[in-house]
Amino acid sequence: GLDRAREMVQTIRDRTQIPIVIDLEAHFEALRALGASKIVIATPYVESRTEERKKLCEKVGFEVLATTSLGLEARTKIQELSPWVAYHLAKEAYRQAPEAEAIYLSCPEWPHVNVIEMIEQDTGRPVVYPYGALVWKWCHVLHVKETIVGYGKLLEMVPANPNV
Repeated sequence: GLDRAREMVQTIRDRTQIPIVIDLEAHFEALRALGASKIVIATPYVESRTEERKKLCEKVGFEVLATTSLGLEARTKIQELSPWVAYHLAKEAYRQAPEAEAIYLSCPEWPHVNVIEMIEQDTGRPVVYPYGALVWKWCHVLHVKETIVGYGKLLEMVPANPNV
């Protein structure tokens, strides 16, 4: 689980003095950096796996207002999806709970990078997605002070929050 992973990573950090980033932690830190406490989640997963992600988000303090799922299990099927599938599913999650403060697209296999800005423009909400969250976190860890334009609000704010 996440708690055990955090313990192991902290032990490695302490012993090696090498920065280590846990991808789920990066997702949650990114949501917090955007000021989001109420979120919606869209995934390509089966409903039970989406429910697991919802429970994990709630466990770390987020209020999950809605979820949407595609019902896929096979990674190869997820990788073959059009980015527009993510776009439409994210918008559906947002339509269910327009009071959400952010949209969380959970799944690194899902091709959605090219539609992040469009989702944000159409909903007025920031989007956190796996690779964006990891890039954002590593920029902080490595003290990169350049914004990254074209991939969502999170990456545009890289230098704005250096203490994360």
